[in-house]
Amino acid sequence: MAISKDDQDRLIKKFAPKLYFHPDEIYLPASVEWFLERTNLTSDNGSILYSVVANTKNLLSLKPNNGFHLNLNRENDRYGMGANSPLYASVIEISQGGRAVGYEIGYWAFFPFNGNIFNFKKANAILSGIAVGSLLFSFFLGPLGPIGAATAIAAIVYLNRLDGLQMHEGDWEHITVRVDTKDNIIGIYFSAHDGGSWALQPAIDGSNSSEGYHLEGVRPFVYIADASHAFYSYLGTLKRVGGLANDNMGNGQLWDPLEQASSAKPLGELINIGHSLSSPPHDSEWLKFPGRWGKKGSKPFPIKLFGLEEEIVEYTGGPTSPAYKSWWHNGEEEGPTTWPDNITPLPHGVPSTHSLAMTTYNDILCLVYTARNAQGKVHFSYFDGVYWEPIDIPHIGLLSDDNQITIASYLDKIQAIYRVGKTLKWATMEIDDKFKIHGWQHNSLPPMFNDYLASNTFDSGTYEGKLYLLSSREESDDQAKLGVFTYNGIDWEDLLFNDSQVSPPKTNGLYSLSSYNGLLYIAYADPNDDIYVITYNIAVNVWERLPSLTIKRKTKLSLNVRDFGGYLYLLYTDTNNILRWSRYNQTTGWLYDEKDRADYTVDKYHCSGGLVISPDLTDEFLMVVFTNDDHGPGKLYLTDITAS
Repeated sequence: MAISKDDQDRLIKKFAPKLYFHPDEIYLPASVEWFLERTNLTSDNGSILYSVVANTKNLLSLKPNNGFHLNLNRENDRYGMGANSPLYASVIEISQGGRAVGYEIGYWAFFPFNGNIFNFKKANAILSGIAVGSLLFSFFLGPLGPIGAATAIAAIVYLNRLDGLQMHEGDWEHITVRVDTKDNIIGIYFSAHDGGSWALQPAIDGSNSSEGYHLEGVRPFVYIADASHAFYSYLGTLKRVGGLANDNMGNGQLWDPLEQASSAKPLGELINIGHSLSSPPHDSEWLKFPGRWGKKGSKPFPIKLFGLEEEIVEYTGGPTSPAYKSWWHNGEEEGPTTWPDNITPLPHGVPSTHSLAMTTYNDILCLVYTARNAQGKVHFSYFDGVYWEPIDIPHIGLLSDDNQITIASYLDKIQAIYRVGKTLKWATMEIDDKFKIHGWQHNSLPPMFNDYLASNTFDSGTYEGKLYLLSSREESDDQAKLGVFTYNGIDWEDLLFNDSQVSPPKTNGLYSLSSYNGLLYIAYADPNDDIYVITYNIAVNVWERLPSLTIKRKTKLSLNVRDFGGYLYLLYTDTNNILRWSRYNQTTGWLYDEKDRADYTVDKYHCSGGLVISPDLTDEFLMVVFTNDDHGPGKLYLTDITAS
């Protein structure tokens, strides 16, 4: 879904930059309307179509209207409007796998004129030295000596006739703020000349490093280079072309487009120009003009000098509008992301153990996990469809690293079952509309659970109006047998495997349950790490084992099943610690990659043990939360699988 106009405006206002001119700057910005009132529209062959363009209607009246450019009518209009000029903004949505993972907010400034920054005095000194040296050493240089001297003298004569180098009418400069869907800044791109650079993290307080960006809240500072208007994140001088064309940034006049914001004009001098070339907002129709915003370039000096890639020329041609820049169509090239392979780190600063659980409760998604560096303290977070936020949870004891906790939503409460030490615990809680936990209550479990006190793994869910709990009882030879319990709101019951087809399965300690199409499905790994699935039909009290899976599936770390999008989804960590998934329905059986004879990978990402899945709040995605130790112990990550 495309980002709404209201959300665009929110992002544009929130991350609006504060820009500073150099104290010596004389070529200030202007609005497009101001510029059109002071320019003529000329064809590239020199025919003037409008002596004063005046408005967008005239600008777009010629079909086709490429092959034209705008010329300033008076040199005095090079100096622009000043710091009351608008800043134009556009938002690009970054999508992966059919969902938004971030946004780029591009802020575009227009200047009527780009001035000279070339150091003629230094260039003349260099060229004079070349001319003299070429003649003095002509004995060694042969015919190259006089040629070098003549070229240097010709360049001196040429340069001394010019007002400047690489100047141009019209100058579009921009800054791009890249954010994720939680409004975290991922990086900021500062345009400069024909390129630009990324600043990837905030600068250290008090520093002026070119590596970082400076913020006021979340609003970046932009320092505009004198005359060239290149955008930088820092103050000072950037040497260019051996010191012949430096960019100088200073802390002069502030240009704050939000300074005049009011209830009648909430964006101040920020103008949202949308992101559609075919149907831009009414006040931004000028985006459609494909011609140049400035006069044609002048004839260049025939020989390249000073190691410059571009030609030596007094005036280059004017630029095109933002809609004809590569950014408009592709966003900034490369740059940082926090969504590699559709994987997003969750904003939890506490490393997790492999104990994770997730359930939906009253239109929020709840996640619990135990902390690795706090000796098993339980943490609780919720997801409201936009942000993950922590919730303070009452102290429930400390879980060791090999203990699981499970939660499920049942009877308008969150039911939590976990083990502390050698004691099996059961607690219930509610979350109010202010996301506060209350009604915390510990409950006693009946004696039937005594054989399961040593179980390290639990899973729970609802089926046909009851809460189901899956656990295991230790046997000899490091094996365990599954146990299934039900709770109807009053009593717990041991659901015995009373069908001759299915005896209590032996397991390596990995199992999960989910209801699907009127049956209860249990996936488990046996002592040989092979994955199997059994079903229970409450209507006839019958257990059945699904036919052997078409391909071999093995896991030693984690597995999970959930009903989603008309299928039963199975996710697990294979023997190489790669996350894999398959799905099943009663008609087509199990889906897998027939070419590789294996289940599909979840972006080929490693899972270190913790794994939990749940449909998202819209039922469009199956959300997958897992631990990964590759970038630090216990890092929690999120990805998803679409319902397709």
